[in-house]
Amino acid sequence: MVGSSLYNQSCCFQKLINYIENKQTTTPIKLVTASYIWSFMSSFLLFFAFYLLLPILPMYLIEQFQAGKSLIGIILSSYTITTLLIRPFAGYLVDTFPKKIFLIATYTLFTALFAGYIVATTVLVLLY
Repeated sequence: MVGSSLYNQSCCFQKLINYIENKQTTTPIKLVTASYIWSFMSSFLLFFAFYLLLPILPMYLIEQFQAGKSLIGIILSSYTITTLLIRPFAGYLVDTFPKKIFLIATYTLFTALFAGYIVATTVLVLLY
């Protein structure tokens, strides 16, 4: 058993050396591509919009809904709690479904939920 694992490790190591040697003679892989730029810009704009909203949200809740400080704290902390609960499942979903379709679907969902702030009539709507 030990001999076979050593053999497997040496085979893997030899394959790695061959891979590295062959990669040095071929053309380098281009890091910045059109897909990368689109993905970067969409992620940047998504997080920019989200983090632009966080400092303004308490003032919006006070002016529009006359919310108290404790309710504002609950709403803002619900973002963090939801993130902690969803991320383990999101990692699995990203690995399961095609990444491009999943990315477009989640960005569409985020945009719809983000637009929901405009039509929100009660504080409870903002929690959902």
